[in-house]
Amino acid sequence: GKCGCSGDLEAGSQFQFGEQTKEWNERDQTAVQVCLTPEDMLEKYYFPFVYIEMNVNPLSLIPVGENFRNQIYWDGKSISVSEARPEIDVGVIRTVEWQGGLKLVPDREVHKMELWLDSPNVGAFLPITEVWDLQPEVNDNNTYTAEVSFCGFKPDLTAGEYLYLGTQKVRWGTQACLGEEDVEILVDDDGEMNIYYMGVNVIYQEHNIGMDHADGYWRNFLYYDNMVTPIIEDSFRPNLLIDGSRNITHAWSQESVNKLSIQMNDKVHTLKYVIDVDNHVAEMDENNEWSIKIIYKQFQPGGVCPEAPPSPSPPP
Repeated sequence: GKCGCSGDLEAGSQFQFGEQTKEWNERDQTAVQVCLTPEDMLEKYYFPFVYIEMNVNPLSLIPVGENFRNQIYWDGKSISVSEARPEIDVGVIRTVEWQGGLKLVPDREVHKMELWLDSPNVGAFLPITEVWDLQPEVNDNNTYTAEVSFCGFKPDLTAGEYLYLGTQKVRWGTQACLGEEDVEILVDDDGEMNIYYMGVNVIYQEHNIGMDHADGYWRNFLYYDNMVTPIIEDSFRPNLLIDGSRNITHAWSQESVNKLSIQMNDKVHTLKYVIDVDNHVAEMDENNEWSIKIIYKQFQPGGVCPEAPPSPSPPP
């Protein structure tokens, strides 16, 4: 007669997430807590995950056949399906590294992670051309759970690459050569003589390139030349999420408090931007100053902007 026997796939008691080795939850026990840190990360958002496949149940009499697949659930949603797995013989215990690691965006919640071995659900998540064979087992209760949170991740506020002055998009760390088309002019005729007020519209940016959201409220200052007080002061800056960015616009008008007022001349001027001036936000990198040089076209030789020096090439 035919043997009605099966293999039995299990994940053992331990797994490794990043640098940490943990035990899976025992059924109905207090949840295992894994708190992933920046040290556990392979690269941005990718965490190495290593687990065990074994076929050692005393009732397991044959190998578990090939092409079964394992699956990771995160808060009840499938986030990753393994490659087709090779056969595993009776008595074999093997360590498996999840290909490419798991992509997880740090936040402040506690998440339920589940590993499903020989998952019956992968069909919905695989292209039709991918091979997948569900294998019969002695015990197909193959779900292992852990609770995962994130510790020690910080935001990082930056200025982005550019700001806008008048009609021009200018890269931080370079020099802007502004012409009349970039300058707003107000002529005040007091009957005796004309008084000229001049200024430039400014749009600067805030980016959060870190791994946690930046909690408000912080202050940004912009300085022109050697002025001790900022020309633009933006207070009560609200939360900025991971990978968030936004523009802050200051159109020039003589009545405005926050504005870039200028006198056009032949000097080289400096515009400096300091984000989070009070260090309210604990960041990955607290270096929060950017600047550019500004010259005025009509005061250059021949009324022509000099050739811009080539941008430094990125390091190899």
